[in-house]
Amino acid sequence: MEIAISLYPDKDVYYPGEDIEAVFSVRGLSRENVEAIEVGFIGREIIKIGETIGRCRLTDERRNTIANYRYIHRPQHIDELERRYRFTIPENSPPSIHLASSAFLSSSSIKVDYELYVDIRRRLRPDYRKSKNIIVGLKPQFKDYGGQPPSLKFNGENIEFYMELSRETIYPGDNVRLFLKSRRLLKVRRIRVGIRSYAWGLCEKYGVKMPVFSYPLLELRPSDIPQYGRDFDITIPDGVPPTYKSRYWWTWTEIVFEFRGIVREILKLSREIPVNYKYLRPRKIMRYITCPWCSRSVPEDSLRCPFCNYNLAGIRRRKVQS
Repeated sequence: MEIAISLYPDKDVYYPGEDIEAVFSVRGLSRENVEAIEVGFIGREIIKIGETIGRCRLTDERRNTIANYRYIHRPQHIDELERRYRFTIPENSPPSIHLASSAFLSSSSIKVDYELYVDIRRRLRPDYRKSKNIIVGLKPQFKDYGGQPPSLKFNGENIEFYMELSRETIYPGDNVRLFLKSRRLLKVRRIRVGIRSYAWGLCEKYGVKMPVFSYPLLELRPSDIPQYGRDFDITIPDGVPPTYKSRYWWTWTEIVFEFRGIVREILKLSREIPVNYKYLRPRKIMRYITCPWCSRSVPEDSLRCPFCNYNLAGIRRRKVQS
């Protein structure tokens, strides 16, 4: 038995509000004892909590259905079934994401996935399922309006420190200028700069804050930061999750500064920074027809082939992506 799932248009990323046109094909039904065939599109949001507090283990789970389209067919005396359906991704759909807590003895996680599927229900035999994952992206939520970029200022007895980023929002993989200035760094031997991302998940009974991403950016000495300031070029890692808030979970990212002495940490400062996902524009769909006489591709709106002057009326169209 052969099962195929085809998409039109077939894109790397889909966005909320877009339509997905899928063709489900099943061949070889005559050799199987099939009761029913279910095809559909489903989006799920799964939040799990598994935390150890002292001698207690807290577990909780929440499952939400974002989208659920189901169609059931009962084939009778046929060998092949092919159906075409159009599904719409809801406007408020969260992006496809998988976050797992990096805390010690923690199994908490947040997962959002979308898939097209075919379920074959057979008599007296195990059921068969084939699915195809769909990536749902996130359009940019924050825009640079030329306002004040994220900054941080601390004025203490032993430490006077100032930080400023060159952009209001950051994107994974981008290069950003980090400006640092300090007049006093007494008893400080090292300054560690890093990116840390967190998520908050709310289940049926419990809610938990989980660290989901950490990446070191710089490790500096006090002499590397003059009192008049200095620029540092940093690269935002690709694994940073976007800043997003859903009904039952949300994520945020901070830039963290750790001031360490000879033995221990003296001070930790952090500043939340908005993280966008880059919007991937859909690939342009070019439509062509094939001339049956000279076998060349010509534009779909052509009435005659420009190469051999063949009449192209009624020729079956085909799609070519570029």
